[in-house]
Amino acid sequence: MDYDVEIIRHGLSHVMASAIQKLYPDTKFAGGPAIDDGFYYDFDTAHRFNEDDFPKIEKEMRDLIKSNGRFEKQEISIVEAKKIFADQTFKLEWIADLAKDKEAKVSIYKFRDF
Repeated sequence: MDYDVEIIRHGLSHVMASAIQKLYPDTKFAGGPAIDDGFYYDFDTAHRFNEDDFPKIEKEMRDLIKSNGRFEKQEISIVEAKKIFADQTFKLEWIADLAKDKEAKVSIYKFRDF
């Protein structure tokens, strides 16, 4: 995959997740990687999505993109990551796996409030 396309797709997965978090605040997030033909984000929420939700999510994504939000990569400690993601079960599982592998730092990407 072209590096620039991968960055764009990874960024868009965060924009989508940020939009979903705003629209459905109870959502728990796992991962959102770029893939060969796009991107996705695994999450869990009480809301059951249907096709009527897509225009609302897309509008929120467009509004977020227009707002020129910046992506910021940060390297943080495992302890700090556990605090930041205390209410995100899936993220805590990944952090625990990294801790088992003796990783001292975690890379996170911030976009606005996400």
